[in-house]
This record gives sequence, structure tokens and C-alpha cells, in this order.
Amino acid sequence: MRILLRLEGWLPTSSFVIMWGALLSFVLCMDSYNSVFSALADSGTDSSVFRYTALVMMNGGAPYVDAFDHKGPLIFFYNYIGALLSYDHGIWLIELVSMVVTVYFMYHTALLMMRKSMAMLCVTLAGTSLSWYMERGNFTEEYALPFIALAMFIFMDYFLNTRLNLERLFLLGISMGAVCLLRPNMVAVWGVGGVMLAYYLLRDRGIKHLILDLFVFVVGLALAISAAYVWLDSYGAVSEAWHDFIAFNMSYTSDSTRASGWHRLISFVYFAANPFVMLAVGTYIYRLRQRRQQYVVFVAMSILLSLVLICISGQRFPHYGMVLVPLFVVSISDFLRMMHDDTASWSRIVRGCISVVTIVMLTGSSLAYAGMVWRGVHTAFIGRYHDADIQEIVHLIDGCTNPGERIAVVGNYDLVYVMSKRLAVSRYSYQSPIAKVRPEIGKEFLQDLMTVRPRLVVRHRENAGVDEFLNRDGYREIYHGQTADVYFRDDKAGESW
Repeated sequence: MRILLRLEGWLPTSSFVIMWGALLSFVLCMDSYNSVFSALADSGTDSSVFRYTALVMMNGGAPYVDAFDHKGPLIFFYNYIGALLSYDHGIWLIELVSMVVTVYFMYHTALLMMRKSMAMLCVTLAGTSLSWYMERGNFTEEYALPFIALAMFIFMDYFLNTRLNLERLFLLGISMGAVCLLRPNMVAVWGVGGVMLAYYLLRDRGIKHLILDLFVFVVGLALAISAAYVWLDSYGAVSEAWHDFIAFNMSYTSDSTRASGWHRLISFVYFAANPFVMLAVGTYIYRLRQRRQQYVVFVAMSILLSLVLICISGQRFPHYGMVLVPLFVVSISDFLRMMHDDTASWSRIVRGCISVVTIVMLTGSSLAYAGMVWRGVHTAFIGRYHDADIQEIVHLIDGCTNPGERIAVVGNYDLVYVMSKRLAVSRYSYQSPIAKVRPEIGKEFLQDLMTVRPRLVVRHRENAGVDEFLNRDGYREIYHGQTADVYFRDDKAGESW
């Protein structure tokens, strides 16, 4: 407690705050697979799909048309721009810019409730959760963070200080549109904040002002969606984007096996068990019993709705929880402010428990950042590819095929395409797990495989659906790895793109 009181009395200079923000953003992105300090240019499973789509676009192809994925168009735009900047590391620069913007708005949100030094501490503590959520980077949730942080700042400034203007409403619309173009289930902040804001604006300003404010918000939202529509239309990909991004995701989130009520409940418990979520729950139960301030209801309901929406698919991928981080900044700020304001009224036991929680938070944060720095240093200097087979597979592809020749990868292993810079025989560069949601995808991929008959096929071990094709067409196994096998046939090469 004394340390926190001393910290609160410290007033850092603006230059120091800027240096802290830049350093924090750098550390949070340091252990990304795509870091400029990594000579490996490695990539995770989802990240490889996005980077492969960028490769297709660099070769004259179109998102959705020539490369299937069910994420929003903005993630492909980011990866395409990153690939143009630097094929191996350009996307890391986009990640870094996104994190800088996120830290900026999270800091200013905390500053609405705390002094500079304490606001810096709150953002640093909230950033700890990214050591688990980031999963080595380049996810839709990561690029949604700056827009969510911006929306949090605007809503919090209104609920605390009633500051709002048309420009901010316009930014709320654009930022919500951008998040919808990544993954629509990340808009909990706008859902809760928008309803509450509309209620208070109607109560305080009347229906005419509410209609104007709503119009400005919708204009911002429509502008973001329209920009994406024009971009997709330039590729002739609007129809395919609708089928892949909208229609497929409706099937994905309603699948009776993957998205059953039981799986959703397990997923909810999985994300709710996070220490920062539990800290927020305890803080806002206390706050709501004490006094129901507008921002308390807003943050508490936003956390709850976020948990519900990220569990809609029934899956438990840690990066889904990344959207909670801007909300953690407010809950941590509230927790520390509660310690400052209400300590005198608590018993010694309560004060002792709160002190223990604070010490655990500070210690855990230090260890988490040390882990991020270590992973970044390890990747930069002594790291190995996270996939044991990839180097040998790429070496075989380079030796057995021509640069313009298509290959096939069976399973979910787009890292092969990214590292070898080869294009796929099918728009379905990966088939798992999407073929389980729509079985016709597997059939279409197999038809493309039989039509093009590539000289080289990489098969993930658990994907045995092409065995008959490989045996019938005279492929022989030339590599037997830990997770994947490589098959080759010696006759005429498959078609070029």
C-alpha cells in the first residue's frame, strides 16, 4: 500500500510517458512469430492462413475467391500491406502500430480515473494478460484492440464527464465498422455502451438530438463497411466474401457438435476463470453494492457480454479473450482506486487479503513481462521453428518443384505455403476444421486435387482422406516427419497459377 501511495505521488514527465508507452508496446509485440528480430519468419496456424491470402493477392489473386477463409476482409488487408512492406516481417510492423494505438487509448482511459503514474501502472498490469492471450500474434482480436480501446475511452469519458460530440460519435461508428470487418462477435463494448448512451441522450437531450447523434454514428459505420465493399468489389469478391465471412460463420457458430450448449458453457468458464476477470467481478460486485454509477454498469455488462460473445463458437482458443484487455484497464483502475478511497473502512483481514492480491498482481506482472522478453530474445538469437518438420519440407519443395508450380497441403498447415512461397491447387488451402462444418468443402478440395494432380503433396498425419488418391496416382513418400508426410510423383508438373 505504501509503495502504491508513493507511486501515486510521482508525476512523470510527458517524455517519460511516451518512452514508457513505446517500450511497453514493443515488449508486448516482442515475442510475436513475425518479429523483425527473428530470422525465422515463423508463423502460427491462423497467422499462416492470413499470410497465405496475402501471398495469393501478391500473385494477382483475390481474397475469398482464390483463398478461402471465414475471417473478415480487414485482416487480409492488413496482411497484404504487411507483405508489401516486407514479406517476412512486414505484418509485425502493423502489429506494433496497432499495439501503440491500443496502449495510447488505454492510458488515456485510465487517466480519466487516475493520476499519470497510476494510469501507467494500470495499463502495464492489464498488458500482462496479453502474455497468455497473444499466442505469438497476428490475430483478428489483436487488430480489434485499438478500436475497442478507442471506444472504451469515448464511452468512459461520457459516463464520467459527459463529454461527447459529433466527431466522437462518428469515430464510434467507424471503429465499430472496423471491428465488424474483423469478427462481428467482438462488439460487446458498442452493444452495451451504445444502448446506455442512447438512453441517457434521449433522457437529457430529447429525441431530435438523439436522431442526429444516431445518424452521425451510422454514417461512420456505413463509411467503414462501404470502404470494405469497394475494396472487395475491385477484386470481384463481394459474393464470395458474403458466403465465406457471413454465411459460413453462421454455420460455424451453430454447429451442433462444436458449438453445443455444453461446449459454450465450458468455454465461458474457461475464459471467466482468468484472474483479471475474477478481479473485475469482485471489484464491480463491491462497486454495484456501494453505488450504481453509469460507468460501473457499463464496464460490468461489457465484460459479461464479451464473455458470452467470445464463447459463441464453443471453442477455447486463448486469443479470443484478447478483447477483454481494454476492459481490464478500467477494472484494475477501479480496484486500485477502491484501495485508496475505502481502505480505512475495511477490517484488518480485508486489508490483508487486498494487499496479498496486489502483491500477487505485481509479482505476476513482472514474471509475465520477463517471459515475453525471454521468448523474444530466444526467438531472435537461439530460437527454432515451432514446427519440427517445416524446414525439411520447404527444402524438399524447393528441390522438387518449380517456383511457379502449385502444390497441395492436406490439413491445416498453411505455413508450408508461406515459407515455400508456393500457391495451392485449391481455394481451400486448408480443410481442417472447416470441412467438418461443411463436408462439401472436403469434396471440392479432393476434386481440385484430382484435376490439377500436383507433383508434391504435403499431408498432416491426421488427415487420411487422400490416401486413395495418393496410391492411385503413383505418389511415393519422400519424407516422414513428426507431424506431416511429403509425397511426390515424377511425371509432368502441375499447372502454374
